[in-house]
Amino acid sequence: MIGEGLFTDRTKHTTEFQELSLEASVLSSSRYAGRSTAATRHKSKAGGRSSGRSGRKYSDAKSYKSSVPSNEPQPETSEDAPESEPQEVPPPSFLFQVNQLPVDDNGIPPRTTEGGVWIPPIYRAAFGPQSAGNLYRWNPNGRITLATDCTWHNGFRSGSGERIRTYSTRTVFWCNPWAQFMVATGDASDRDMADSDHPHNIWWPLSFDHDGAISRVMENAGSPYLAGSGPAWIADLGLSSYTHCEDRPSEGLSGNLATLFGIIAMSCSARHFDNLLTRALRYNNWLGHDRRDGRDDQRGVVVHIYLDPENPLGSTMGKLADLEADGPALIT
Repeated sequence: MIGEGLFTDRTKHTTEFQELSLEASVLSSSRYAGRSTAATRHKSKAGGRSSGRSGRKYSDAKSYKSSVPSNEPQPETSEDAPESEPQEVPPPSFLFQVNQLPVDDNGIPPRTTEGGVWIPPIYRAAFGPQSAGNLYRWNPNGRITLATDCTWHNGFRSGSGERIRTYSTRTVFWCNPWAQFMVATGDASDRDMADSDHPHNIWWPLSFDHDGAISRVMENAGSPYLAGSGPAWIADLGLSSYTHCEDRPSEGLSGNLATLFGIIAMSCSARHFDNLLTRALRYNNWLGHDRRDGRDDQRGVVVHIYLDPENPLGSTMGKLADLEADGPALIT
């Protein structure tokens, strides 16, 4: 790939990361001072974390019955009714879709860093129409299949006709060999980021939380580097310049699901993605492929993550947040 020799220049990459992070910080503090940052949901976990996580609290709503006497027959008490066994919660699963997002400046001057490096637009008019991708299911065992049980009708709908719920969306760009990956919350083409509230006004450079030797990609995470080095997926996914300075073996990649599949999508061209996805990533093992990478300058994708309607107990907002923050590596 053009510029590949620049990937190993750690000093250059660190400087660009600091410059992009400083730009994000200045934009946030100058226009949105006092607002709390909610870029990622983190859950505290004992040991192995390189950055702190705030614990999540779940609501524990309880229902109450009226104590007014009634002549109606009363239900069986807990002493009379047979005890029911607790329902087993299945492991998580989710659906995902990768849409191609072209840049179409429409007369809007391109954005660059102070060093003249191109970075993604902050106005919706600078994007072209999206090309919709297929809907896939990530199964509990890590197997990826087409979600043929869902159809499109003013939004994806399950077999019962109900609209499937969105869990999260991210816009991922491969800018060039200097700025490399940048991520925005949501669909960057459906709003003017310049006028959006924090954190939806920022293009974030890739960063990672370290969970032992597992790297969790997040916005505004603790490190610009992966937690380890060694596996082939690091180079195949364009993450060579994010390799940790210490030579220690990596145990995999996880984190924000939409960002993760945006990075995977850039490993090949859009026209080869459907053919290569299920062959290159099987049961969370990265097997790679023989096609050239798809990290062309200024290439963007919008990735949607949906709750799996076939797994209502295991595919919930809370379960997927747990998978991102504390689950096993999804790429090894």
